Order: sequence, then structure tokens, then C-alpha cells
Amino acid sequence: MLGNARILAVSGLIAATAGVAGAATVRFDIVPISNPSATQITVGRAAEIPYQILVEVFSDDPGQVDNNGLSFFSIGVTTDFGIQQPPLDSFSPVIAQSFTSIQSLGIPQGDDLVQIGGGQDTLTGGSVTPGIGTNQQVTIGQGRLLAPTQLGSYRVGIASNSQANVLLPSSLGSATQANVQAGPGFTVLVVETPGNGDGGNGGNGTPTQPTTLPAVEVTEFLKANVVVVSLGALLGGLLLVVALAFVSPLAAMIALALLPLLLIGLLLNL
Repeated sequence: MLGNARILAVSGLIAATAGVAGAATVRFDIVPISNPSATQITVGRAAEIPYQILVEVFSDDPGQVDNNGLSFFSIGVTTDFGIQQPPLDSFSPVIAQSFTSIQSLGIPQGDDLVQIGGGQDTLTGGSVTPGIGTNQQVTIGQGRLLAPTQLGSYRVGIASNSQANVLLPSSLGSATQANVQAGPGFTVLVVETPGNGDGGNGGNGTPTQPTTLPAVEVTEFLKANVVVVSLGALLGGLLLVVALAFVSPLAAMIALALLPLLLIGLLLNL
């Protein structure tokens, strides 16, 4: 795999000389899988950031058919993370099946990746798949970035020296070098504790869990209610004694004699 990567640039140059210069443009971009349209994501320290690399081929002159899809690419991924990044995990099925002449998942170089690439077999008359990426985005592959441990804002993008060739519309065995554009990439905001929805255009943090208050024990709840009822009964008994004193002194004396029993019951419940 690494041997193939070292000859990507040479193979691309050879393939390009087989055709004449065209006006096709190849646009590469790298996007977070969690939200491909996001321009910024929020993650925690040392988090893994799954990403995809996309490609689209289009004509600079819409009225001119100047290509028949991607035939070769050699691209890089740039970061300012300050830590080594792993190669791509894999190519997409269409790239893995069609770009069989040369394939490289990339070589770590500092905190960047270089020579992510592949080529269709346009030199030996092998099988060639036309139309890959023509006027539509196609996934090249997917990988994972390792976020820094330091808090801050970081950038991820496509290297400015990336290269691409396209098939000529007149012959699948001929290719020409294309103009290359790099998409905007995205910003990674590393925070202490990412929350749900953090990150403006697409948070990628772990959702913040709601705070759970400790539940009151059932027995304590019942005990508290028994005390309230007992206090109410005691107050009611005193009022009854006062009321009976005006009606029947004897009844008032009997009710007053029962109040200590009610008080004992209250103390037992406590």
C-alpha cells in the first residue's frame, strides 16, 4: 500500500500525458459524518471524529462535454491538531472496485495525511468505469481524526497540492489533468464537556444527561404524613375540649383525659 502511494504522483502525470488538457474541474471536500453540512463541530478532548472525503467532477463550460468522470486522484488532508493522524479506514465501494491500478489510504505526515489516492487502469487497457463523480458528489472514503487534548479551535481541510485526472469523453483509455478545487473543510472546537447541540452548525458531543434529584424514601414520606395527621388530631382535640367546656364540663374532662393518649401515639410515630 505504501509502495503504491509513493508512485501516485508519477502515475498521475503519465496518465495525464495520454490526453490533451481539458477544462474539467475536480472538487474535493472533507466533511464530518455526524453532520456533513456542518462548518463547525464540537467535541471533547482526544475524541475520535469520523469523516468522509467527497469528490465531484464538473465542466467549467456547461455547454461543453470535456470529461467522462474521475480517472485518478492524489489528495492530502491537512489539520493543525499537532498529533499524528491515522490513514483512512477504507475507500467507498465504487472507488475500491474501480480504482484498482493504484490505491493508497494515505501516509501520516506530522498531523496531516498525504498521498490518499487511486487510479483507474487507463494505461494497460483494463476495466475502466466512466462517469464517476460527474456532476454529482461521490464518497472517496472514510476515516477518523483524533482530536487534540488541548482546548481550542482547530481546522481540517483538503491539501492545496492535491491532484486529479479525468477521463476524456472521446476515449476511456485517455485521461487529462483537471483543475482542482478544495472545499471549505470544517472547524473543530475542542471543549471540556461537549453538550447536546453544541457546535453551532452541528454538535458532535455527548448529549448532556438531565440531573436526577435523589428520591425521597417511601417510608420517610409516610412518616412525615403521619406526623402531620397526629398534630392535626391533637389540635382538633384541644379545640374539642374548649367547645365541650361550654356545653358539658363532664364531656370536656373526658376529652382532656384522652389527649395524653393521643400525644403518646404522636411520640411513637416520631
